Amino acid sequence: MGIGPNINLLISFGAGLLSFLTPCVLPLVPAYISLIGGLTFQDIKNARYKKSSLVARSLVFVAGFTVVFVLMGVFLWGAFHLAGPLTSVLNIVAGSVVILLGLNVLFDFLSFLKREKRVSPAAKPATVLGVFAVGMAMGAGWSPCIGPLLGGIIALSASGATFWGVANLASYSLGLGLPFVALALAFVPVSARLDKIKKHFNALRIASGILLILIGLLILLGQLAGLSAATFQIGFSLENAYRTHPWGLRAVFASCYFALGALPMVFWLVRLRKREAGRKIPVPAVRIVWLSLLTALTVLELSGILQSALFFSTWLTAGEISPL
Repeated sequence: MGIGPNINLLISFGAGLLSFLTPCVLPLVPAYISLIGGLTFQDIKNARYKKSSLVARSLVFVAGFTVVFVLMGVFLWGAFHLAGPLTSVLNIVAGSVVILLGLNVLFDFLSFLKREKRVSPAAKPATVLGVFAVGMAMGAGWSPCIGPLLGGIIALSASGATFWGVANLASYSLGLGLPFVALALAFVPVSARLDKIKKHFNALRIASGILLILIGLLILLGQLAGLSAATFQIGFSLENAYRTHPWGLRAVFASCYFALGALPMVFWLVRLRKREAGRKIPVPAVRIVWLSLLTALTVLELSGILQSALFFSTWLTAGEISPL
């Protein structure tokens, strides 16, 4: 029996989000949305399109590159496990390569990784099948900016069971794809905030490099199973703590939910006080919705309807499965 590395799914999802925020993906998001929807920039800017259609096409686009990533992972998983006795050697090689990629993200010393293979179809896809094909093409030839992070997740997946390898790559694709779907839902208001994220590219680069190095060390030292065992123990301890002190843990989770909901509004109010008096300030609808959602979670947690401690405990301990 082995412990399914649920924590790896979170790592993979985070790597996908970081991939979306890389300098070679984020600045080109308007072009990608235009390509996916078969729209002009003016159509998008003036909201001259069916939102449901654009969301559906975005989901198909995400499915396209997800298929490519998963197939890459399955192929490498097969090659990895066919090696049999060489598994420990391959762990060392794969871990070392991932660490090297992480160091390159931080210090940029491998010039050949700068060569881009970005796909730019001359014509926008007219059908859903065409959108799927574009998604596959993007997955196969996307800019090397996401290459190190994707390579790290593939290496992480290749060293585990088939099910968890596929799950890791699906989670990575989800992290990379969800922002596309979110932008399809609210492109105009959200795109206006993309420039703010660009200011943090350097911090995101450092975070990506550190994440890759940590993944590489886990693979190199063969500690993936140990990490999974540790998360299982945390989940088991969390469940025991909830059984013993339910109100205490409910209060902790409720406080966290309320703080997460209130902080964005507090920051907005602080900035509001610094602005010119008499100036009309639009109501931050997104922050109000966020505060309402987190306040509802707070109430549900305190009432016992929502039991977050048991939810996270179940998630952390649910991987007790046999390797496939």
